[in-house]
Amino acid sequence: MTRNKKIILSIILFIPSYFFIKFLIDNLSWECPVLKYTGFYCPGCGMTRAFRMLLVGNVLGALKYNLLAPFLLIALMYFFIKFYCVKILELNLKFDAKKVKIFLTFSLFIVIVFGILRNFDIFPQNI
Repeated sequence: MTRNKKIILSIILFIPSYFFIKFLIDNLSWECPVLKYTGFYCPGCGMTRAFRMLLVGNVLGALKYNLLAPFLLIALMYFFIKFYCVKILELNLKFDAKKVKIFLTFSLFIVIVFGILRNFDIFPQNI
């Protein structure tokens, strides 16, 4: 399959995928088990509502629910686009394993610190 056909097919598949993901997020609602059983907020508490806000372009609303949501979305988009370019479009892009490891380590550190700090009254939350 030629590169142009792959791009067109990808665009055609992206549009229904967006609406499917939006439908799932709009209709998902569950209580966080960590919050329910321990009384502590986990780093992911409010993430579904934050992604709901991001899907309609409300970045400030997303930040009110979970400060990590916009950054997680950017990271996921970066890795998805890079994977797409390498595997689907067969572009000669390389993953720098050392940079990925540093990024993932730094991200894990941020998530742990955020998970701890969000249980103190350091910043307001709308959970």
